Amino acid sequence: GRIWSLSLQTLYDQKGTNQKLTNAVIATEESPEAKVVSGTYEQDFNYVEVPILLTASWSHSEIRPYVFAGPSFGLFLNGSQSLVASSRVNGGTESITSYQSISSSSVNSPDISALAGAGIELRLDSNTELFGDVSYAFGLVNIANTAEGDNTIVKSRDIRLAAGLLFPLN
Repeated sequence: GRIWSLSLQTLYDQKGTNQKLTNAVIATEESPEAKVVSGTYEQDFNYVEVPILLTASWSHSEIRPYVFAGPSFGLFLNGSQSLVASSRVNGGTESITSYQSISSSSVNSPDISALAGAGIELRLDSNTELFGDVSYAFGLVNIANTAEGDNTIVKSRDIRLAAGLLFPLN
């Protein structure tokens, strides 16, 4: 038969983006004049993630498949952005490297996502189970806290993989 459960989890989650730049026009704090560059731009965002999940599992002897869904709330901790690029200047090439923290004032928190996934538990013995699951989180809110008139919209999307061993503590 089917078994329903509700779970509350607390996770550390790192989200980010990586963009390859080709002839992009940029300016940085270190180099405020606009330049045409090629290279890589990365952003990393660290969160404490709190998903609240409704799970349906099917009880079989040693193997138990399950599906789950629910909201997930990401509380922004900190972040960083880096640029490693090169620019053509007067017939030569100039290297540009920039690294800086992302301030909490530029990120709307919490990041609220709709989360859904599926997994399987394998009973190893009467007290121990091995599990693995995969889920997809679809961001519902704009996490970019932009100035008035800036219509930039940033919503998170992530695939989550989990595996572990379940055993009683008593």
